[in-house]
Amino acid sequence: LREACAGTYRGALATRDDAAEIMAAAGALERLTTSETIEWDALDGKWRLAYTNAADVLGLLMASQRLGVPEVGDIFQSFGCANGTNTGITNEIRLSVPFLLSEAKVGAPGGVGLRVQASFKDVGRRRIALTFQEAQVSEISISPLAETLLAPAILPRSSLNHQVLMFIKELELKFPLRGALTSMGGGEAGAAVGTYHLTFCDEDMLIGRAAAGGIYIFTRA
Repeated sequence: LREACAGTYRGALATRDDAAEIMAAAGALERLTTSETIEWDALDGKWRLAYTNAADVLGLLMASQRLGVPEVGDIFQSFGCANGTNTGITNEIRLSVPFLLSEAKVGAPGGVGLRVQASFKDVGRRRIALTFQEAQVSEISISPLAETLLAPAILPRSSLNHQVLMFIKELELKFPLRGALTSMGGGEAGAAVGTYHLTFCDEDMLIGRAAAGGIYIFTRA
């Protein structure tokens, strides 16, 4: 499965034959999963996206590949569930805009980090129910060109200039996410987004399938 995912740009460049090979390999691994309970200690940690056929993620990756805007770096999913804990899930993507932000590459923390925090609860049969709680923008890394232009052109080189550059780099914005029930004054805080089926997990690889459609294949980060 790992070899089949390689070179597909996380699914955006996958041919029909590539997709068929990946789905066959994923299905073979999923059939090895006999337990209907999730091994939480194995799931805990940070995972890097290797492949997906989910339309929303593929649209972003295809735009990046064809147009170069935005540049897409790493896409992560992190679970906090070791030793019986449940600190939620973090979905993270690194994005960049050429000339304004530093380049976003897989394995390099450039551009800007966009994160969505979610809570989850076990609903049985290897499924978890997700509720998105908060979106966050942080870890802004401006490009050397933008920093060079900002320094002499807008502000003289001084302590004030340094303060402005540090403010940009340390800027962090958070936005609470609310669903229909919350906005009407009822239901759980956050935006419920359905269930997520964790069909395979070991120390190296994770396969998840969203209720709305789409497979997500991750490798351990």
